[in-house]
Amino acid sequence: MSMIEDIKRDRALGTAPKYGSWSWSGGRDDLMLSTNGGGRVYVMGFCRKGLNSAQPMFQIKGRGMVKAIDALTTYQVGDGTARGQAEADKDPSVYRMDISGVDHPDARRIARVPDMEAALLAAEELANALEAYNRGGAGPLTGWQDVEDALAAFRKATGAA
Repeated sequence: MSMIEDIKRDRALGTAPKYGSWSWSGGRDDLMLSTNGGGRVYVMGFCRKGLNSAQPMFQIKGRGMVKAIDALTTYQVGDGTARGQAEADKDPSVYRMDISGVDHPDARRIARVPDMEAALLAAEELANALEAYNRGGAGPLTGWQDVEDALAAFRKATGAA
């Protein structure tokens, strides 16, 4: 699946784009990531985990916050079916508790930011190459090769190559 397909899937399943952009909010004792519009929808919050740790929480279909480590984590080892610490503890195929991800669309969206930045930078190079070609700043062959190179870089960055 390409990054573009992943983005479309996670936007459809996660916090709806209709709520607008996200920002950090809260007070000195309750930091959270929430939407700026639509009545402030919580995207990610935090809660205590044990005596000295914390864990992120994500909303699932507007039904409240779900603790990521307890219910949403995936693991580097095992058959891939365990979700969360309780399931991993019961699954004999999970013999190490090294987390590989958080099975939630908003968590995947957050983790994908560096790849999305690379794709956006590649898209800017593509737009610049198209603009330069359109202006006729370079000879037709050289200009078109720049466009093709920029398009290849964009496809590579999005996993569509």
